Amino acid sequence: MSLTLLVSADAAFAKNDKSDKGGGNGQSDKGKDKSSKSKSKSKSSSNSKSSSSKATGGNGKLGKSLRNLFKKDRKEATPTKRKVVIKAKVPTKKEVTTRPKKKKTVIVAAAEPISEETKTKQKNINAALGALNAAHASETAFQNASPNSRVGRIAAYRDAVLDSQKLEIELDDAIARLDGLEQPERSIDEIAADIETAKSEKSDVEQEIIDINKEIEVAGGADADLTAKLADAETRLGALDEGLIDLRTESTNAQNYTDAEQTVEEAENALNEQEDTASELLEAAANKPITPDVVEEVNLLLGLTSALDDDLVEDVEVSEIDTQ
Repeated sequence: MSLTLLVSADAAFAKNDKSDKGGGNGQSDKGKDKSSKSKSKSKSSSNSKSSSSKATGGNGKLGKSLRNLFKKDRKEATPTKRKVVIKAKVPTKKEVTTRPKKKKTVIVAAAEPISEETKTKQKNINAALGALNAAHASETAFQNASPNSRVGRIAAYRDAVLDSQKLEIELDDAIARLDGLEQPERSIDEIAADIETAKSEKSDVEQEIIDINKEIEVAGGADADLTAKLADAETRLGALDEGLIDLRTESTNAQNYTDAEQTVEEAENALNEQEDTASELLEAAANKPITPDVVEEVNLLLGLTSALDDDLVEDVEVSEIDTQ
């Protein structure tokens, strides 16, 4: 019984080894090897099953042990090639090195605390403004406001103050031109009288020269006294011409100075009228008395740089008006 088992095992192993070598024909084709391996596997499996069943009389444990042995031999005889894949290591977000950011140092000055006195003063100003607190309105509100509304009346006041600022610039320019001129020592009328006198004297000298020339012509042109007299008359005529030029220059300068003074006066009057108009518009927009502090605060809220003169707004009592 043991002899039969050994022969069957040897025969199966030899048959399996032959199939692994390609049947002795030296072929290394992978397709044929797979086919021969599959066939030898099935044959050896069937032979080993029949041999083991005969030898053991139906005991399957020994047959299973032999099958495992055959499988192990086949795996050792035909090792498979493994592909080696090298994967590059991709750094994660934490592994990626970045340049350290420079920290900006911001020095913030600590705001000075508002004193109680300042708070009280602001409350008093807000109370004094009354309806003029509408000056806090936005630019869009000013542009779209009705003329009779509170915001519309404040907008009219703002426009009037802006116009007065333009007149202030014109007045400053006029004063600058006046300062650039030399003030005349006498009036235009006095200068004009001297011009008329000089013109009359010139006319007399011109006639004198005409008469002397006639005398020289009668004397045959050889009279020394007449020649000297003619030269003296021509000298006096030249002096009169130069005097007239100076007088006319003086007159022009005096006229320019007078015109500049008049321009300044007109600019001052226009500015005063515009300031009066602005004052009246502010009164129309207010519902409380207007004081210099109120004017200053309203101008500040409206972004205006100049205020009305104190004497135009001091102790102004405002009549009751529509509080729309």
